[in-house]
Amino acid sequence: MSLEINHFVSGKQVILYPKGDIDIVQAEYFKQYILPFIEKEYEIVIDGQDLEYLDSTGLGMMMGIHKQLLSYNQLLQLSNMKSSILKILDITGLNKIFKILEGGSNV
Repeated sequence: MSLEINHFVSGKQVILYPKGDIDIVQAEYFKQYILPFIEKEYEIVIDGQDLEYLDSTGLGMMMGIHKQLLSYNQLLQLSNMKSSILKILDITGLNKIFKILEGGSNV
């Protein structure tokens, strides 16, 4: 499946709405989409309502984004993740590293 990304900016927060898969094929596209927001020191929230699949490449890319955000004293925030993706985050322990928002984003 392909990946479409929309976003919404409110102040210094950007909410990304990926639709489809973040996998070995799409991870670099997602990273390139998000980098300008990181470089401008936006608070990053990924809304996973329409995210269907996240593979190990996607997880690795998200860890890289998280490390970049740490240099700005921020955490990668995730909201509205499907239970299958939350399970992967739980198994890998990434649920303790990323900030998982309950009930959506802060906007």
